[in-house]
Formats: sequence, structure tokens, C-alpha cells
Amino acid sequence: MKNTYEEAIRTLNGLQSSTAEKRNRELTRGDAQQEEKIVQMEEIMKRLGVKMGDVDRLRVIHVSGTKGKGSTCAFCESILHHCGYRTGLFTSPHLVEVRDRFHVNGRRLTKDQFSMYFWKCYELLEETRDHYNGFMPTYFKFLTGMGLYLFIQEKVEVAIIEVGIGGAYDCTNVVKHPSVCGVASLGYDHTRILGDTIESIAWHKAGILKKCVPAFTVNQEVGGMNILCERAAEIGAVLSVAPDLSCYPGPLPDLGLSGKYQETNATLALQLCNTWIQMNRKRPYNCHHDGMPSSIGTEANAITTAPVFDITKEFRLGLRNCWWPGRSQMISRPGWTLFVDGAHTVASTKACMEWFSQASTEDEKDRDCSVTRILIFHCTGGRIARPLLKQIQVGGFDIAIFCPNVARLDDKCFADQTSFKTTYDQEMQTCSNNQLMWNALSQQSKDTFIFPCILDAFQWFTEGRDPLVNRLGDHVNLPHLPDCAVESHLQVLVCGSVLLVGAVFRALGQELAPIDRPYV
Repeated sequence: MKNTYEEAIRTLNGLQSSTAEKRNRELTRGDAQQEEKIVQMEEIMKRLGVKMGDVDRLRVIHVSGTKGKGSTCAFCESILHHCGYRTGLFTSPHLVEVRDRFHVNGRRLTKDQFSMYFWKCYELLEETRDHYNGFMPTYFKFLTGMGLYLFIQEKVEVAIIEVGIGGAYDCTNVVKHPSVCGVASLGYDHTRILGDTIESIAWHKAGILKKCVPAFTVNQEVGGMNILCERAAEIGAVLSVAPDLSCYPGPLPDLGLSGKYQETNATLALQLCNTWIQMNRKRPYNCHHDGMPSSIGTEANAITTAPVFDITKEFRLGLRNCWWPGRSQMISRPGWTLFVDGAHTVASTKACMEWFSQASTEDEKDRDCSVTRILIFHCTGGRIARPLLKQIQVGGFDIAIFCPNVARLDDKCFADQTSFKTTYDQEMQTCSNNQLMWNALSQQSKDTFIFPCILDAFQWFTEGRDPLVNRLGDHVNLPHLPDCAVESHLQVLVCGSVLLVGAVFRALGQELAPIDRPYV
């Protein structure tokens, strides 16, 4: 088993324990101590034999934000791939397997590729740990270092890097000289770390901005926008707002990702990619370059809107062929339609419900039978479920299922989804709490159920009508299916956690829920 993918993931998981132990202490640290994370990342790169000059030559697109930063990065990867560039993409968290976080030239790493790079980095760090008082990086620090090492070894022409949490003190901020930066939509998430005001969150997200580096954001609420402007002015960054997608010349481009809100992510990606290409075709970027602002005011209305441009054929193909599974995705099956979205904040859950309302209505139009709506929900990371469930209530669900992020009962120890921050019993208790909260919010009797894993829930409500689900595993003793679902077409929404969506994909398998998709 030495040096296999499975052993690599188990070894990587061993780096989680120190993260869990230090989590609460890190929340109370001051700025100076938080900045130690970046110093540690620089030391990690040195131990990997990577000079910071090598990192600078990666020509990075760096993206922070609360909602949509992953989709923005996916759009950027697809656009630049279709423009003929060799791309690298590093995102988090992973959907099903850890290797989902790493893409080279539009494809995630194979297990063999991941294993090769993991063990090379791990052994380099092991060899030098005695010189650093036995220090080994924690989980996300290791993956960030491995990603940068991977991109340098693979000689990518552009590295698209999504921030993990925040920005200013995020491990990815070891990148000191990005080509261009983006700040996606701001919202409330990780408030124990980033603060519970939009201004505090914006301060952290703007921490990736760099002096004389072009940066783009999208329309934000006033408090957040003011802080972005102030931080840009302090740093000396050149910040503009991406225009609405409808403002660009020509027909509105088709997007490979569903949901009206993806238009915001798409226009941010257009600006990031266009600027990156222009910078790497012409002379180095100048703070006072024509068409870009030379200074930023502290009022929201003082920020400059970025100029529009003709969207080329390659850019349009990139937007249309973008593939980012688990986000506003529909999967049609015999007798039921699956809607999946990793929404886990109030803002993203609201956007998810807007998408689901439209998509489920379209799905219902040609049905010659009644439709029953089923919710499958779970939330993780210490998030408060109540405001999310209040947003979801508008979906008019007939049945609500609460289930942990487990594909099947014999899969509870699946290494890629292992977390030392919680236990299975604690997650089941969370399901019970969420069920009680849902019932209290419903104000009327609804059918609600708790299942120990995703597969049990799927086998219960499909009742053998889907042959693929039927053969995925043995049926167990399941509760009686409510009459409303027996003769109906089922519309099933899964949301609340990216990890829950990942468990759904693992339960269904590559045949039904493919992660890989080649560009066409």
C-alpha cells in the first residue's frame, strides 16, 4: 500500500488532527500571529525546493469572495483553456475526492498523478522537519504548497487559485505577485474567523489585493463595497467593478452553469481573463494605464466600472462549456429528477432556491402526473441551520429528509471524506436538531425523516423505479412512503453542504453523476 492514492489520503488526513486542535486558539489570535501563516507557507515552499520567484512566474489569477468564487475560477479555467493556454486550477473544498481540488489543462489529477505529487512533497517535508523543530504543515497548508509545486512542475501558463477562507491570512496569499485578482460576491460565512459584519468580512477578502495589480469585483452592498475601495486605496491596487453580463456587445453568452446568479460570476471571469491575456501579450501592467482607474475613493459610487469588450468565440465557448459539478446541477432519472447545489450560506441558499423554482417548474411542464418535492438537507462546519432552512421553506416541499454526509453505511470511513472535526454520531444529532427546527418553522404537519446515509434515502423514495439505484445496494427496512410520493414524479433537491452533494455523487457513482468531463 505504500505510496498508493489510498495511503496518501490516509497520511494527508493525519495532518487534520493538529488543525482541529488549534482551531479554537487560532480564532482568538491577533493579526501578527495570523500573519505567521504566510511566513510558514513561505518556509513550506522553501522546503519543497520552490523559490518565491518561481511562484511569481506562475502568472496567477487569485480569487476570493463568499459566494461564487469557485464558479468564477471554473469559468476562468474554461475560458483560458479554450483560448489555448495550459491551465492550472486549485480550489477547495473537494466534492468527492481530494484530487478534485487540482486541475491541469482542464482535467482533475488522476489518482496516480495525485499520488506522485503527494509523496514527493510529503517526503521533501519529512526530510527537512528536523531543521524546523519537527514542524509539518496542516491539511490545507500542505495542499496549497502541493498545488503550487504541481503547477510549477507541470509548467502551466496560468494558475487559477481560489482562496480557502478569508483572504488576508489565507494560505494562498503566499502568492505575492498575482497577475490579476478578483473578489466575488460577499456574504456571511465563517463568521467566527472573519467577523460577523460585512465590513469585517470584506476587509479579509480584500487582503489578496496587491499594489499596482489590477483587481475586479462585482456589485456589493454598500458597507462591503466601501471597505473594498478603502483597502484597495491603502494597498495601491487598481479596483474596478465588472459590468452586468447584458452590457457586453452581442448576444448574451450561453453559460454552462445554471442559475441567474452565474451571470455575476461569468462577468467577473470575463474581466479577469481579458485582463490576464492583455497583460501577458503586452508590456507589464501600469497603474495609470488608459481605461483603468488611477485612484479609488472611499464611497461606493466612486468606484469605476470596468469597460466592456467584444466577447470572442473562444471566450463564448469557454463560458458555454464550463463544467463545475454539484452547483445548480440537474440529473434526470426514471421517475425522478435530482437537483443538487452545494449552497451553504444564506445568500447562496436564496440563489439556490431561485434556481430551483425556475428549473423545477420547467421540469414539471411536460409531466403527465403529479409532482412531489423532496428536500435532502444537512449543514456542517458549525453553521446555524435555521436561517438556511427559512430560505428553503419557500420551495414548497412535501417531504424533508435529514441525512449526514455519508454515501452508504459501509462507506463511513471513506478516506477522502474523513473529518476529525466531528463524528458520525454528532452528525446524526445535527440531523435530529435540523428536523426539529424544520418542523417548528413549517407551521403545519409535514412528512420529515432522518436517514443514516444517502443511499438508504434514495432507495426509499425511488421504490425500485430507477434500476440503477435499485442495484446500488441491498434494501434495508425502510419507513412507509407517503401516499403523495407513490404515483408522482419526484423532484429532489439536495443542498446545505458541498460535502453532502459529494456524498450524493459518491452514492450514485460515476455512471450517474460524472465528475470528469472533457472539454468539447
